[in-house]
Amino acid sequence: MVKRYRDSDPDVAVMAAMAEKHRKSVRQGKKPKKRKRKAKTHLKPIDYLSIEQFAKIMAVLRREADLARARNRYINRAVLNEMLVVVMVESGLRVSEVCNLRLKSLPSYHGHKSLEVLNAKGEKDRTVGISDLLAERLGDYVDRYHKRHSLDSFLFRSENGGRLSPDSVYRKIKVIGLKARIWIYTRNGRLKTKLSPHKFRHTCATHLLDVTNNEFLVKDQLGHEKTDTTHIYARTLTEKLRSAMNAFSKRIWSKVSGEQRVT
Repeated sequence: MVKRYRDSDPDVAVMAAMAEKHRKSVRQGKKPKKRKRKAKTHLKPIDYLSIEQFAKIMAVLRREADLARARNRYINRAVLNEMLVVVMVESGLRVSEVCNLRLKSLPSYHGHKSLEVLNAKGEKDRTVGISDLLAERLGDYVDRYHKRHSLDSFLFRSENGGRLSPDSVYRKIKVIGLKARIWIYTRNGRLKTKLSPHKFRHTCATHLLDVTNNEFLVKDQLGHEKTDTTHIYARTLTEKLRSAMNAFSKRIWSKVSGEQRVT
């Protein structure tokens, strides 16, 4: 009788034990308990983009979009990608909410500087504010790429003309992250990036809170039910904290001779 091979790696052994426990529960007709996700108390530095990182991403997107516009194509993926990222980072919408945006959700239809988010999380409709710049860019985008389309048409369409899926957006953002060299790492000999659509939502929340210092305003913009969720952005390392730390460093080293200080 051939003995079953048991991996000596402790991580593999733990995973095997968990799998066996799950199979046993299924055999006994018990519903396995779901593992509770630990709530975030703060954001990591790779959870949101700095201003410099966002500028690198936009440089890549604009270069490709400008080339597409020069060729005067009716609709090009590069133009869509640029508008997609701009909407995500300026509105803070979830990827599913962005994919569900329709032409009737836009300021050009209802006349307000806001986006009507239909069937948001919890199947609730809500309104989010947008800048004058984004409203203008959305108007230009619709005038050029949505002529003769009905108000129920999706703002971001797939190649076959239907709704752009969240999975498709996820893949697009991964490609953009690799091109812009944002949070690159290697796995199995291949380059990967930790950039994802949700990072743009974190970016919007972090910098909006930094500018307004108003958690209730950010809560409404992101569609959080409680301010406890919004509070994780208040603990993020912001530009204001960085300036404060530079001032603190300058003070404590002010009487120390021979030190090269960055001001």
